[in-house]
Amino acid sequence: MVEAGRLTGLHWWDDDARRHRADAPRFCCRCGAGIEGPAGVVVEYWTAEQRVFHCWCRGCGWAGDVCRAERIVGYEAV
Repeated sequence: MVEAGRLTGLHWWDDDARRHRADAPRFCCRCGAGIEGPAGVVVEYWTAEQRVFHCWCRGCGWAGDVCRAERIVGYEAV
């Protein structure tokens, strides 16, 4: 049965869809504008066990990948 353009009932991808909606970036990393809906694009893909969100902002044209980092090591310029 189809309701509102989707099959009814539980699907194997429902948990992934909920995680995507909860974790996807909502604002542009460059200008801070919202990137949900028609204001941009957020696509999730995986590299091994790493979840990566490829984002595009309609406001400033920025495009790039966003992922969670467990640890970042940087340096201070002298």
